[in-house]
Amino acid sequence: MGFERLNIVLVQVEKTLDVSICIILTLGILQFIPWIYMKSKQIHFLIGNVYVLLVLFFITPCSLILGLFDKSIFDKIGIVLFWFLVAFCTRKSIHQIINKEWASHFQWMFYSYICIVEIGLIQFFSNHSLRILLVIGVFLLFILINFIFQKFRIYENFSNRYRYQTVQ
Repeated sequence: MGFERLNIVLVQVEKTLDVSICIILTLGILQFIPWIYMKSKQIHFLIGNVYVLLVLFFITPCSLILGLFDKSIFDKIGIVLFWFLVAFCTRKSIHQIINKEWASHFQWMFYSYICIVEIGLIQFFSNHSLRILLVIGVFLLFILINFIFQKFRIYENFSNRYRYQTVQ
């Protein structure tokens, strides 16, 4: 009887987590739209606060709890490591924005968002046998995008453009 209740609760938490990840993915992509962070800083600040609160205080603890009850040991380790990585990147981004380091804030928030995209893909393809190839592919794509961002100095351009807008 006790295990049935636990399974019912875990299923409900998992459904809530799936909806929350969709909300976070939507909020995260809104953060990278230039019009929002340049022209409407209050909206960017509000969306960022909701994003951080959902990631750090709702989704990460729920995911860690669900990860402990996952089927295989590799899934448990993977989920726990990914969510610690998301929490670390998000916290590092908060630290950078407090210190007014815009380029670094943008970079760490990008890392956080890409990790959440990976987690969403892992959960979406949780029953597929080739999901590890998907995770590796998305991770390699993430490394390629990061290389392109650094090669063309997108982080620094973002910082200079944002700083110029805040001075005026």
